[in-house]
Amino acid sequence: MIHALVVLALAFGALFAAITPIVTALVAISIDCDITRLISHVLTIVSFAPILGVLIGLGVGSDHTLFIVTRHRSAVLAGRSIEDAAVNAVSTAGQDARQPRNHAAIAARPWPSVETPTVRADRPDCAH
Repeated sequence: MIHALVVLALAFGALFAAITPIVTALVAISIDCDITRLISHVLTIVSFAPILGVLIGLGVGSDHTLFIVTRHRSAVLAGRSIEDAAVNAVSTAGQDARQPRNHAAIAARPWPSVETPTVRADRPDCAH
């Protein structure tokens, strides 16, 4: 997490701007763990699901943040106003996230056939 904070601080040029996506990612990971724990009351969940959720959450969150900032800075340097650049960066960011999302979905197809230990709701933390 420290490495992500350093990269974001260098990209944003400010420590507070770098902390914001990290805090957002931590909140999202917390919600992911809670949802995983709730679902495990009803379904059997593979043991690596919470870890995979954390991995994807941190990776996608920091990459997506850097992507939006890079697109915004490029538009400002090209002469667009700050507001127009921000609107364009945020509104087009979801379009470019489709391909990595589809690749992840294709890569995850064989997981249901993998024999692994499971996560149950009676365990105290979501990482086991």
